[in-house]
Parts: sequence; structure tokens; C-alpha cells
Amino acid sequence: MVTSRILNSLAKEITDSVEYVNTSVELWRELEDRYDQTNREKLYQIQKEINDLSQGVLDITGYYTKMKKLWEELTNMSAKSVGNCQCTCGAKENMHKVEQDMRLIQFLMGLNEVYTVVRGRILMMNPLPSMAHVFALLVQEEKKREFRPKNQLNFESSAMNTSITALRSFRTNFSVNNRPRPYCDFCKKQGHTKEKCFKLHGYLQQFNRQGTQSYNSNNYNQYPRNNRVRNIITNDVAGAQAMPSDTMSTKEKI
Repeated sequence: MVTSRILNSLAKEITDSVEYVNTSVELWRELEDRYDQTNREKLYQIQKEINDLSQGVLDITGYYTKMKKLWEELTNMSAKSVGNCQCTCGAKENMHKVEQDMRLIQFLMGLNEVYTVVRGRILMMNPLPSMAHVFALLVQEEKKREFRPKNQLNFESSAMNTSITALRSFRTNFSVNNRPRPYCDFCKKQGHTKEKCFKLHGYLQQFNRQGTQSYNSNNYNQYPRNNRVRNIITNDVAGAQAMPSDTMSTKEKI
């Protein structure tokens, strides 16, 4: 009877290939050896879908439902690897808790960035809560965001943009000592004024004039005694040249 039920549930092409199997156990093993290899590809596909799944445009309920469906399908595909022994040491429960925690973390990884704060609070809990508890927290946060006034969101966004613009303007227009930076009306650049603009007054002329003045000033300040002696000698020579000739002859006679 069992064999006939199995044969009736198979496709006609498969039934013809196992029609002469004697027992149901032999029939089942034959089918298992033939088609069990494809389960590995299915396991790979399901696991990849779970890893690639993220919330995106889905709400919390839709995202959780889709993820839970993949988890259940993966569990059914890998049910053969689960032992049926009666564990009394608690290892089986611990492994189940580890598996649930890994699924919870995987679920939190796929959430949108707007749930960053809630996700951080959940991860700080010790031990990690159940998936049902996390789902309730996320749905509650989702409803809060839906009922939040839109004008408040726009006000906060506008205030943040204004603060960023003001900070950038302060850094641009003021130096470290809080004094305004000079601005040239001619070349439209900061760092100098119109009176000291090289593009307006020329590079070489400005450099020669300032360089000569700077050199003379530094030279005079560095050697004040030599400058005074030089001035005295220069004045004496000039006075001697301006003296009349008869005065010079009188002095020579004396």
C-alpha cells in the first residue's frame, strides 16, 4: 500500500523507472539517491537569498514575513541533519539559542538606516531578546515615525542645513583669531586687499618698491652707528666743497 501511494505521487516518467522495485524502503532509497543531490543547490539558493535580503521599500511586517518564510524553508530543507536524540545536558537548547541569535543579527543587518538607534539598543541587550520581541519593538518605532509631524521633520532638516552652512561660512570668512580675512574687490579673492593686489599693480613694480624699502629699513636698523658716521663724513665733505676759495687759501697760509 505504501509503495502504491509513492508511485501514484510520482510523475509518469519517474514511475516507469521504478515500477519494478520490490519494497517501499527500496523505492524510497532509490528516489533519495537519485534526487537528493539537487537539495544542496536549493540550500545554496535559499541561503543566498537570505544573505542578500534587505528591507528596502518594504515595511517591517513585509520584511519580517519574507525573511521568516526563507528561514522556514531552509529549516525544512535541512531537517535531515537534525538529530532525534533526547538531549539531557542542555547542549541542544544552547545550539538552538545560538541559531536564533544569528538569525536575529542577520535580520537587524538588513534594516534601513532609519532604525540605527533602535538596532543599537537591541544589540546592547544581554541576552538578546527573541525575534518576536524585536519585531514588536520595530513595529512600534515604525508607527512613531508614521505619526511624527512632517513639519517637524522639515524643521529639523532645515535647522541642520542652516547650522552646517553657518559653520562653513564662519570657517571661510574668519581666521583663527576671529578677525575677518581681507578681501580684494579687483580679483575677487581673499588674503589681500585691492591696494596690495599684484594683478592690479603688477608683480615686479610692487616687489621692487617693497623690497628696496625693506632692505633700506633693515640696513639702517641693523647698523645705526655706521649710518651716523657716514652721515657726519658726508656733511663735512659737502661743507668743504661749498666753502669759498679765499677762505681755503687763508687756512693754507695759516
